[in-house]
Order: sequence, then structure tokens, then C-alpha cells
Amino acid sequence: MRPVAPPLCLTSYRVFLALSVVLGSGLSATRLLGVHGVESALALGIVLPPACGWVAARMLVHARTHQNLGAADIGRLLRNTCATAATLWAVPTALLGFNAYRIKQCAPWTGLLFMLLGPLCGCLLSAMLGTALAACSRRAWLSTTLAVTPPLLGLGQWAFEFYTSPAVFAYGHFFGYFPGSIYDEQIHIPWALVSLRAGSLSYFLFAVWLLLACLHPGTLRLKVIPRVPWLAFAAFGSLGAGALITGYGEALGIRTSDAHIQQTLGGHLTSERCELFVPREMEHKARFGDDCDFRVSQMERFFDLPGQRPVRVYVFRNAKEKRRLMGAAQTNIAKPWRREIYLQQSRFPHPVMAHELAHVVAGQAGVGPFRVAAALGGMWPNPGIIEGMAVAADFHPSQGLTPHQWARAMIELDMVPPLREIFGPGFLGQSSRLAYTLAGSILRYVHETRGSKALQAIYRTGDLERALGEPLGQLQGAWREWLSNVELTNEAVELARLRFSGGSVFSNVCPHRVAELKANLSADLAARDDAAAEHTCRAILEADPAQVATRVDLMGILFRQGDVEGAKREYQTLEGPPRAAAALLARAKHQLADEAFRAGRREEALEHYRALLRSPLSQDTRRLVEVKAIALDASRTQADLIFAFLIGEDRTATDGATAVHLLRELKALRRDGLASYLEGRQLLHRQRFARAERLFGEALDRKLPSETLSLEALRVRAISAYGAEHFSQAESLFRLLEEEGSPAHRWEARDWLARLTHQRLDLAP
Repeated sequence: MRPVAPPLCLTSYRVFLALSVVLGSGLSATRLLGVHGVESALALGIVLPPACGWVAARMLVHARTHQNLGAADIGRLLRNTCATAATLWAVPTALLGFNAYRIKQCAPWTGLLFMLLGPLCGCLLSAMLGTALAACSRRAWLSTTLAVTPPLLGLGQWAFEFYTSPAVFAYGHFFGYFPGSIYDEQIHIPWALVSLRAGSLSYFLFAVWLLLACLHPGTLRLKVIPRVPWLAFAAFGSLGAGALITGYGEALGIRTSDAHIQQTLGGHLTSERCELFVPREMEHKARFGDDCDFRVSQMERFFDLPGQRPVRVYVFRNAKEKRRLMGAAQTNIAKPWRREIYLQQSRFPHPVMAHELAHVVAGQAGVGPFRVAAALGGMWPNPGIIEGMAVAADFHPSQGLTPHQWARAMIELDMVPPLREIFGPGFLGQSSRLAYTLAGSILRYVHETRGSKALQAIYRTGDLERALGEPLGQLQGAWREWLSNVELTNEAVELARLRFSGGSVFSNVCPHRVAELKANLSADLAARDDAAAEHTCRAILEADPAQVATRVDLMGILFRQGDVEGAKREYQTLEGPPRAAAALLARAKHQLADEAFRAGRREEALEHYRALLRSPLSQDTRRLVEVKAIALDASRTQADLIFAFLIGEDRTATDGATAVHLLRELKALRRDGLASYLEGRQLLHRQRFARAERLFGEALDRKLPSETLSLEALRVRAISAYGAEHFSQAESLFRLLEEEGSPAHRWEARDWLARLTHQRLDLAP
């Protein structure tokens, strides 16, 4: 038996082996890419398969030129080729494995499985197909070119499908799996990847059996007439199996299309400015279409960009369906070049539809094939400008504060990085909440001081300095000075300290494992399985002790299980050292107060609740604490009813029917409108707008025990009036809210008033 070319004698192999070392070392420098996982697997899957195809071709050419192989040597050549490809994969994979001693790896087996199903399969397939294609030509340069073509075409197909279909995910026989949005941190091994690799195995066996059947030993070229006919039949059988899996790609989840998504959703609606594909069972489709028309018009006015063809809107039933059909789960997505947005069902009005439509409308000022703010002819996107522009256009408050107020709070906390980090590659390295909020506040400031044309110039150029004609440092100084006039409370500063802490997916510890555990925790709590929830909380804290908010959840779980001492130990951990943020401690103290309420220590609970009202709380939590304090300050019967309604007599949440029963009993005991307000919220949550509006009106007529509750009752009554199509009543209520409310209330009121104006124009004859 003759020797087969040793790989180390090939210059190309030595070069690519060195490249593998450099690649593994480079990936090891970052937390996200420095361990086995979906991101590092993708990086290797992009780089290594073309290298494996190249080396496989050079091995064949070397054997053809310098050796005279016999039929028995062909199998050894193919085995050596596979071993060479595996070695190119194993070197960076081993480096990343050793790097796990430096960077914490919370899911090593899942990470290793991604490396096996991703780049290893791609390398072996590329090597075998590369050998088969190289054997089709006598010329060395053409053999090498043919060998590297399949993995490069695979990358091209990925780009083509991303551009021409709704998909943000991608599956490829060579590069493996790209999950989609980087903000979807919960990633697992999808069954579609297993299906893909079944197809890859079929194509791999096709190449192997074809070479064994048709490769001529003397010339090392493929011949039409096979030497081993039965292997040729097996080869084309494997090719057929791979083609069958490819043909059923949509059903298997390997790829998607407009037609497939539209058929799955089943509902279709065309409004004046939007074409909507929604779940067939979705209620109030026409109202959703009207709201889409309003938002498109609103975004066009903000950017001063004329309307074009309708926007296509896909609305999925839930995050799971959205991930399966187009790739993004919790992240809502827009593709401006396709004039499409992808949402999942939510309450009315949809909380992020305006944000995604802003991307589409701003795209009319964008450049390049993707119609976004970008340099290099539109090929180098600026994510700070892209996302900041959408926040600036849809400038809605959160937790009772506008983005300007949140930005000023971050300035007070010295959390604001230089603008070059926000409007440059550093955007993705920041906490997403921090980066989005700051970018939105700055671009809203530009709009308010320089108008829409300045925003258009920024979006066209993808460069703030070039568009505005001033250095970023000067712009940042002017923006900070302008924000100094924005009203802010000390409470807001403490809320910001908690809200904007933490890092990005690139810097957090075990982001995918922690995201998976948090999803499990939500499921445990929804199932009222406190034992499982406790186990999940402890797993989260073991993976990343910095997840201190989970410790508050654990406190509540331990209290519900009767482990009072254990819950108090968790609270002591929060008190430090190091001491947790004041807003987080307030949430923990809320758990202590609830436990005192549960244990019948009413005076102690009341004292805790009153102290909490002087602590930094979100608006929703503040109202909840107020109601509990009001109940404890009244009769024992009222306190028992509120306890059963808000906390639960059997340590579980109260169902809707029981809640309404308890509130009717409470109404008989109180002269004010508290019970009506709470009952109205139950109905509003279920979109029973007319009944909710009547109850909120009754609550306001009978008066509520605090200004905070009164303002909230006014706000939700106005929303209910709009939902019930009592438009004149809704307009009066929103104008009153605009006069009496906070800056966040004023913004929300003006947004609803703009919607009402659009509604009147739409209904005008």
C-alpha cells in the first residue's frame, strides 16, 4: 500500500493551521465568544469550512502530482482528508475549551454540542465536497477554486435569504446556525439544526460514496462510469435524501418565506397604510389596522418624509411562534428595505409598533441596500443612530419617566459614556437599555432644536459630526446643558441606578444560560410551583451572583413556602456588604411588608408600607403599596379583603372571578371609589372597555384616597373611553390629564390626542 500525502508537507495546511490558532486565541479574548457556544460556533463555521475545502483540494492535487495511488489508497486519502479537516476544527475548539478555566462556562455540554453540530459538520462536509469537486478538473487552480465554492455559496445564500425573506435566523450546511437577534439571549439547540445535519450527513455520504465509486486511482479524477456501481447507486440515494430534507426545509424550520408565514398565521387585513398578516383568531383586527395607519402617519410627520407604499406588518401569536417562523423571539424586528415589521400579539395600543414603524419610515432617508444609517455606501451600519432614531420618534415614557428624564438621571449618576461609544461600534457593548435611552434622548434633542431635516441628514450620512457640522463632544455638552432644565426627583435617580446597571450580552456572565433559567423561573411562577421556582432562583444566582434582583424573587418564594428565616437571610445578603441599590432594597422591603401582612402583624406591615412610600418605587409599585397601606389603615375586614385580592389567602394569585367578588364586598364597606377603581382595572386588562370606563368614572366621582390613584384612574378612564369608542369623552379626559399630570402623563396624553385627531380625520366624510 502506497503512502498518502502527509498534510504537514502542504504549505496551505500549515498556513490554515496557524490561522486556526490565531482564530481560537482571538475568540478567547472576549467573554461571549471565548467559550463553546452558538456565537463561537458560528465564527468558526464561517472561517474554517472554506479553509478545509482548500486544504482538501491541495491534498488531492499533491497526491495526483507526486504519488501514484492504487484503488486501496483512495479510502486512506479520504480518511486523511477528514482527519485534516477535524484537526483544523479541533485546534480552536480546544483553545476555547481551555479558556473556560478563565471565563465561566455555565452550559459546557450545550456549548460543545453547538461546536459539533456547527463547525465540525461544516468542516467535514466541505472537505469531502471539496475533494469531489477538485477531482472534476485537471488544473490545480481550478480544482482549488471549485473546492472552496460550496461554503462561500452557502454564505452568499445566507445573505440572500436574509435580504429577500422575513428570516433573521439562518441555517447552512457549512456555517451551521445563526439564531437571529443578539438581544434574544435565550438560545437552545433547535430541532431544525438537527434536521439540517441529517441533510448534511446525506450530502457527506454522497460525496464519500461518489469518490469511492468513481474516482480513478491513476489520475485521481472522477469518471462517468463507476468502478463500484453499487456505491454509485448508494451515493445518489444519499443525494436524494439530502434533497428531500432540503425540499421540506420550511416544514422542518430550516428556512421560511412570506407564503409559509402567511399561511401559518391565517389572518389578513388591508388598511389605508398597512397590510397586516395576523393570527386568524385575533380580535379587533380593524382597530389594530387603524392604529397602524395612525402610527405610520405619525412617524412620517416626525421625520418629515412622505409616504410610499403600504407597510407590511406580521403579528405572531407569541414569542415561540415568532422564533420558529422568522428567528426573533422576544425581540421585535423591522426590515426597512422590505418595508416590513415583525411583532407579537400584545395589549392595545401595541407598545412597540411605533418604534418598529419608525425604522421603516426613517429608511426612506437611509442609504445602501438595507436603507439604514450607515457608512461605506450603506454597508457599515451605525446601530446607535438606527435604534436611537426609533426611540426619538417613539418617545414614550417607561415607569413614569420620559427618556429625557432617564437620561438626566444617568448624567447625575455619571453613567453616560462618551458619544463615540454610543454612536459607534461600542453601542453593542453597552447595556441595551442604557444605549437605546441615551441615543434616543440625544436624537430627540436634535429634533427639538434643529428639526427633522437634521435627523434626515444624520440618517443619510450615518455620522453625527458630518451631518451636524460640529464635534461630538460639543454636541454632548449642549445636550447635557439642555437636559439640566428637565425636572427630576431623587427617587428617579435611584430608579435609574437599578434600571441601567448591568452589561450587554457581550459582557454578562453566561447570558444564554441565565436567560434560559429566567424563562424557566417565569414558567415556575406561572405554574405556582414554588419548590421548582426556588431551585431555579438558586441556579440563576449560582450561574451569575450579580443577578441580585433574583434574590428578591427568592425572598418572596421563601416567604410563600413558610421559610421566614431563609427569606430574611436573603434580605441580609442584599443589605451587604456590598449594599444593593436603594430601589432594589425597596423591592425587598416590599416582600418583608407583605410577609408581615400575611402573618397578621398589621401594625408592622403598615409601618413598612408607609416607609416604602418614602423609598424609590416605580409608579405601578407605588400605587400597589398605597392600596395596601390604605387597607391596613381601615378596618380589619377591609384589610382581609385587600390581602386576599392582592396577595392571596393561600399564598397564590387570585383568579379574576374571585377578585371581582372580593372587590364587590369591599365596595359595600367603603364610601370612596377604591373598589370601583380596582374592579375597573380587572376589566381593562381583559379589554372590556365600556364597563371599565363606567367603573373608573364611578371611582373618580366617589373620590380616591390619594392623588397618585386619582391620576391613574383618570388615565385609564381616558384609555377605556377610547377603547369603547367614546371619542369626545376620551378627548376631554386626555386634555385634563395633560393639564394635571407629570411630564410622562403629558407625553402620553398628547400621543392619545394625536390618535384622536387622526381618528376624526379618518371618520370625516
